[in-house]
Amino acid sequence: MPGKRITLSTGELFVPDFFHTDASPDLVVWFLGAPWCAEQVFYDAGKNAVLLAVNAATLKRGFPVSGDFDKLLAEAAAALKQAGVSDKGVGKIALVSFSGGWTGVYEVLKHPDLARRIDNVVLLDSLYARDKASGKIDQEAIAPFLAFARRASEGDAVFVFTQLYPPEERYRTNTTTVCASYLIDHLGLEQKSGEGDGKILYRAEKANCHILGRAGMTNQDHFNHFYDAAEMLKLMSLEDAAGQEPRPPERGAKN
Repeated sequence: MPGKRITLSTGELFVPDFFHTDASPDLVVWFLGAPWCAEQVFYDAGKNAVLLAVNAATLKRGFPVSGDFDKLLAEAAAALKQAGVSDKGVGKIALVSFSGGWTGVYEVLKHPDLARRIDNVVLLDSLYARDKASGKIDQEAIAPFLAFARRASEGDAVFVFTQLYPPEERYRTNTTTVCASYLIDHLGLEQKSGEGDGKILYRAEKANCHILGRAGMTNQDHFNHFYDAAEMLKLMSLEDAAGQEPRPPERGAKN
């Protein structure tokens, strides 16, 4: 994708060629997934923001204290200033994760002071808050997501969660379906039939809270949440880039 790329200690910062602002640039922090692919779907979403694809080492380390995430933001702001993009710090913050990257989002949202600074959360088949031994929901792990989703349902933030939803009910014991059901029940959302093309089997939505069951059972179906993420990123409250025409995906360009 055309734009600037800046290597940071925490990952790769991508500034798309259409990005422009006189204010503080909005930042999307992406946990897990090949940076080139994250950059492609981010570019296709056409949001007037910059992307930080967090590297594996940072994700593994997590953010045990608020100061660690502050350092990540400060490093991104400093890099944008040095590159001549902006000297006004960071504006809105969005968190995006694919698959196991949900732990990075959790490490931010579990700190109330940090959670209040987050405007958007997008989970791409990416919430596994269930105890492996008992099979029950991990109440501590899911609590920050429920709190953020409730904010979104009240119009104070944006929460998007796409989850792998097997077409046959007998197979709906997978963890993201269990977690989605938990959120839907505790938020009092109505689960409605999805789109006519059969890709989205259900939608449970209120205000800016969107929980979507995407048909599938295979590893390829799981990865399609990542590859097709542009449509979900468009739901974020970040400004659209003026005149930006999204590109069609170029799948198969890299492995």
